[in-house]
Amino acid sequence: MKKRIMGLSLVLALCLLLAAPALAASPGAERAGDQEYNSPSITTTTNGYTYKYWSALYVGTGFRAATYVQVINGDAPPKYIQTKARLYSDAGLVLRETDLKTSSVSTNLEVSTTKSYGADTAYSQGLVGFREWDGSYTTHDAPRTQTRGRAVNEELLLQWLDEDGAYRVNQNGETYGSELLSGVVGAAPDLIAAVGVDGVQGYIRMEDRMPDLSTPEKLAAHEARVTQDKEIPLYDVNGAVIGTYLIEGVDLFYDMIMRRLDNGRYPVNANGETYGPEGAAEILGYKPDLVACVATNGEEGYMRNSEREYASGVNRDPEEFQAARSGKNAVPVYDKDGNVIGEFVFESGEVTPQEIQSAREYGAKG
Repeated sequence: MKKRIMGLSLVLALCLLLAAPALAASPGAERAGDQEYNSPSITTTTNGYTYKYWSALYVGTGFRAATYVQVINGDAPPKYIQTKARLYSDAGLVLRETDLKTSSVSTNLEVSTTKSYGADTAYSQGLVGFREWDGSYTTHDAPRTQTRGRAVNEELLLQWLDEDGAYRVNQNGETYGSELLSGVVGAAPDLIAAVGVDGVQGYIRMEDRMPDLSTPEKLAAHEARVTQDKEIPLYDVNGAVIGTYLIEGVDLFYDMIMRRLDNGRYPVNANGETYGPEGAAEILGYKPDLVACVATNGEEGYMRNSEREYASGVNRDPEEFQAARSGKNAVPVYDKDGNVIGEFVFESGEVTPQEIQSAREYGAKG
């Protein structure tokens, strides 16, 4: 009878732990056309900065996981925030994850996101870290998500536990199972269930997965390789190597774009116009009204997209456009509120004969 009650308590704990509702889909999805589902957020204060962090799941032709950290009270200095995105199957196996990334600039937003993974259903639960006064980092699991209309398969998750609600143990005395149950059991298993390269199911070890950042030199060495994919061993249940598991490198261009957005969307100025980097159009599916640029006087600002397209001849008759052009072709550059701070000059686009010949030779290579 005691074990029956314990099993019931475990199921109730699982329901509380895993039943975080998905929020409504947002237009600020990780790729245009994907739907975005966010977990609840957690707010914490560390080393003088207050952070809000959460996980996100993007659902399109496949699944992507993301981890976000928002700084509430200003910009945190470089190396104050760490993020890792992790994608799981409904059985709790790790499908994809990014390398642990440490912020490289002062910022009020950090994000990491995985590449797409084709699956029937998937969940996102990120990892975040914050720099302490002594230079060390304290890590936290972010809340997890679930996709709309799909519930966590408790039966599949419960297969990793024995009748007493503990992780099962292999022949070497090591625990193994799904990392998603660490909040129920109280710790992660020694061998974490994962799907490796070519879809091989097995286990990974935390010491292989997490980098050693105990010194500034080790942190610098890790950051120098953070954009590169990394393979670690995939083990069977008793610790024998059976394959490899891929940890994805960090997409620094995507991270830079996301820092210039407002919670995944273009900011809006006092005139109701959106503004930001044009590179975010791949993510959001549309361009901003004011496109970020650098004026000829070196001022950073924005050019109005409608003026830019007109001056560039977009949707204009070619002959009429060429006839209308005379002298310098430029558009105003504004600050975010629409005040003129300079101009952006369009170049002629002409190339030298040597450049034309080089292009022909390159094209001939196929």
